[in-house]
Order: sequence, then structure tokens, then C-alpha cells
Amino acid sequence: MKLITAVVTEDHVNSVAQALNAFDVPPAVIFSVLTPTAVRRWETYRGHPRPVDVVESVRVEIVADDDDTGDIVHAIRSAADSGPGWLWVTAVDPASRLEAADCPERAPVPRHDGGGEPGHRRS
Repeated sequence: MKLITAVVTEDHVNSVAQALNAFDVPPAVIFSVLTPTAVRRWETYRGHPRPVDVVESVRVEIVADDDDTGDIVHAIRSAADSGPGWLWVTAVDPASRLEAADCPERAPVPRHDGGGEPGHRRS
């Protein structure tokens, strides 16, 4: 199994998602991340200019079979080809899903609303 990780700009997320949906890819994990910029930008905040060294990007992670990795990587590269970003593939040891149905001792533990002793307020 392989972990495919792609970091793309926000404007390429929809095209990457559409490309992955076309290949019937397993569900992906999506994060909002900050990445360094190649060129320093300046923004005005409350009337004062300040440098901006990072931009908001999106990180997409997919665990896939070895046979599907090449197709998924090609789909991501094609969808995000015109923008800056990173793409890498990492080997993954065999994995299993963590679901209550698979493992009864991992069933969700009921919690009460207060989060502490009765009459105790969280600060």
C-alpha cells in the first residue's frame, strides 16, 4: 500500500477532487495547511504593510493499493499541473480500519455533557 500526499493551492482543489472522483479513488483526508511562498508578498493590515511569507494551501492524503498508485498520481498531476505544489508517495505497512464493528473493545465511550464533576464548570 502507498500513501499519496499532494499539497496544492486552494484554486486547484476542485479539479483534483473531480479527477479523483473519476477514478473512483478511496476517500481522501484533506487538511488546510500553510506553505512557504516563493516570492514575498506584502499586505496591508490596519494601515501598516507587513510581509506575507506563507499562503494557504490544501493537503490531500490518500491510501491506495500499489496497483492504483500510478493512476492516482497521474490524475493529481494532470489536475494540478498549472499551479505550484508538491506530490510525494510513501510506502505504508498493511493497515486496517479502526471501526467499532471491527473491534468491539474500540467502541465509542459515552460521555456526559459537563466534561467533569457535576456542578463543576470548565474554564
